[in-house]
Amino acid sequence: MTSSPSQVRIAKIPHLPFPVATRLFAIAAACAVLAWGPIDAGAQETPSAAEFAAISSHLPPLDREDGVVDIPLATPGEQGGFAPIRDGVEISTRAPLSVGYRLRPGTPAGVARVLPAGALAGLETITLRGRADRNVRLTVTLQDGQGAVFSLGSVTLGAGPAREHVLSLGDAAYFAPQSTAPDPGTFKAQDAVLLTLLDIAGFTTDATPEVAWTIERLEGAE
Repeated sequence: MTSSPSQVRIAKIPHLPFPVATRLFAIAAACAVLAWGPIDAGAQETPSAAEFAAISSHLPPLDREDGVVDIPLATPGEQGGFAPIRDGVEISTRAPLSVGYRLRPGTPAGVARVLPAGALAGLETITLRGRADRNVRLTVTLQDGQGAVFSLGSVTLGAGPAREHVLSLGDAAYFAPQSTAPDPGTFKAQDAVLLTLLDIAGFTTDATPEVAWTIERLEGAE
């Protein structure tokens, strides 16, 4: 499942203020620029941490029931949603979240979504269940409104039945290469405004295989 830049599918955001909705598209598409520098000559400008925080403040809260927060897997809509971080990444427009692309040497791939303000407050873990056509290692990061990025570690998705991975927010570690703010010393889940699932295999190989993976569930728990 691959696409040209013109084939990347992003749904409309129907109920956000127009400037916020349009900037969300630009921010989502430029997530990799913030993390790794320009990805090609046509890359969008680097969004600021303040812009991520502004988008976050306009999104409606995520559903929370019995201490569990469901992180919707659909693409941008009323609750924000996931978007590709560069051109050539194709994503499904509804759950489950299916992602496909061809690796590019020196270039990351993956998806990101802006989180509503305080969405992860009081949570201790994030659970991700997914599968892939071939082994894919995804780095999971959270960014706060100041621009500090924290890594929750990585998960490996593979062929066969979907695997479940539980990541502890207590293990979040400051990730200097992706941060635009100094280490605040402590990660505060309630301050997270951006969640990224990042494949950085392009930095470790010159091969350009097609990659496809699917996230079937993504949720946080107290």
